[in-house]
Amino acid sequence: MDKCCDDLRASIKKSEPPPEYISDVFQGEFIRTFEGPTSGRLFVDRPSNEGRYVFALNVDFFNSEGMTIRGASTSSGVICAACLNLPLEICYKPENMYLAGVIPGPTEPRLAELNHYIRPVVDQFSVSWERGVRFTRTANHPNGHDTRSAIANAVCDLPAARKVNQSAGHSSHFYCSCCNCFHKSTCGRTDYNQWCLQDSALLCEYAEAWKNASTRKDQDNLFAEHGMRWTELWRLPYWDPPRMLVVDSMHCLLEGLAQFHFREVLKLTNAVAEMKPKILNAFEYDFPAPSSTERVTRARMSEVEMKQVSQIQNLLLAPLADNTAKTCTSLVKALERRNKNPLVYVAESLGLSPDRQPGQQPSSFTKLHWARSLVAWVGHCFVPLFLTYY
Repeated sequence: MDKCCDDLRASIKKSEPPPEYISDVFQGEFIRTFEGPTSGRLFVDRPSNEGRYVFALNVDFFNSEGMTIRGASTSSGVICAACLNLPLEICYKPENMYLAGVIPGPTEPRLAELNHYIRPVVDQFSVSWERGVRFTRTANHPNGHDTRSAIANAVCDLPAARKVNQSAGHSSHFYCSCCNCFHKSTCGRTDYNQWCLQDSALLCEYAEAWKNASTRKDQDNLFAEHGMRWTELWRLPYWDPPRMLVVDSMHCLLEGLAQFHFREVLKLTNAVAEMKPKILNAFEYDFPAPSSTERVTRARMSEVEMKQVSQIQNLLLAPLADNTAKTCTSLVKALERRNKNPLVYVAESLGLSPDRQPGQQPSSFTKLHWARSLVAWVGHCFVPLFLTYY
């Protein structure tokens, strides 16, 4: 656990630049510049082989009774920490995690109530930072080992991160916990001139002013102006929320960006999977507008028959099956199930008329004659070989 501190210290002494690809937290800029209790001396610079350990604090809430479509009905929380000195493959294993506290439900703490649960954890890290903790015996130090520990970052999802830091929610005008961007109207802009890191000392002043306010109304006014309440983490002299408040990759990437991409962009949801596939038209055709003669025909149709006009037009535009002869038969039968008046109307609007036998009168045309003329029109528009069926 001490090797990572020694390796980083040796790398800094050799003036080696940080790697382009960071695979360990000890390669990051924050740990490389993080000062210890002694001013001007890095935290990883261990005096007398003192143990120096950094932790990632996590606060998260979950529904112990399971999730429903309408959301969580109850909520419980957990406060835990992972020692970042351990190798990455084992530092987040349950047996190596520090379970600092459980926040009982059924509802989450409101406003600054979370401070009551964080206070004992801060007490322990405060003592470890200021005076250190001595372990009387360890596997590598049978005669005892002095240690100091610090919280290097707080890794939470967006709602929990704002609760831990007691800052305004991510949907407020104070939407960013890192930079000075303000007001939701600037969200998403890349030309905004306030893309600079917040001043941690100034944030601490805002938090202390809120804590020392004499009335609740004064506190509400200060919070509305600065978006900060007091958090117990300010008792740690090194607490720097713009640099230490981290949104974890699970919520940001897996449950955030990836979930949005699959559910909203690709529409890979149960509701979409259960939907019947939309059948696209085989071709598009702008049916001619009714002429004065067709209006007379239209006037003879009932309301039901008028609705069948669009149904017939949709049948004519529907895709064809692989078996052309079978498709012809099915389409003719489907058209025959409609009334004669709308069939005549659609056919005449296309300038169609059934072929007459010698001596046959137009009044003797049946629905089958009109249906066949419409199917022949489809063959002319879409598949020339379609006419071979006849």
